Amino acid sequence: MNSLHRYLLVDESWGQIGSFEAGSPDWSVGQTFVIDDGRSFAIVGIVPTPDLELEYTATWMVEPA
Repeated sequence: MNSLHRYLLVDESWGQIGSFEAGSPDWSVGQTFVIDDGRSFAIVGIVPTPDLELEYTATWMVEPA
């Protein structure tokens, strides 16, 4: 059974944009995705969450795609 991975989305100033959920943890810089409101983003940086008990798998720095 796959677990759901939740990512915190921030802009280059670390302003929070929202979150994104995916069934896979296999994401990398340069990939694009669409959030629930229809906006598209590209991943420009990934900061893993060190504590597995926290709400998010990682923080993604993103820019509009």
